[in-house]
Amino acid sequence: MNEKGEVIKIENGVATVILKKNNACKTCGLCLAGKDSQTMILTAQAQSNTKVGDEVFVAVDKKVKSAAIIWLLAVPIAAFVSTALIAQLLLKLSEDLSFLISIAGLILAFIVAWIVDKKVGYSKRPAAKIISN
Repeated sequence: MNEKGEVIKIENGVATVILKKNNACKTCGLCLAGKDSQTMILTAQAQSNTKVGDEVFVAVDKKVKSAAIIWLLAVPIAAFVSTALIAQLLLKLSEDLSFLISIAGLILAFIVAWIVDKKVGYSKRPAAKIISN
């Protein structure tokens, strides 16, 4: 997905770009909210000649989106379901206790995802790159 936006900040080769929202924005989720409900803010790998105020086209990296979906949805859901199954089927615990254990597994999965993000820095990586000025 290529979108047109304006560079509002550049730091260490990463540009902060403000974009106008469109229909695809409802399903993506990679951008932060902008200064109003019609704009959004996205970090993008800047080209060497990119300056603040430039109008640019950015391409969203699908790998970043996939990694976010895995870490924020698939891993916690897998942890929730697997701990529930282990507690219910293998340990033969009551439904109430199995549910509490699965909630603990879910919380643990979110903590692990947060720690991995702090070590690897997924949330700090640009979600897109500037393809033209």
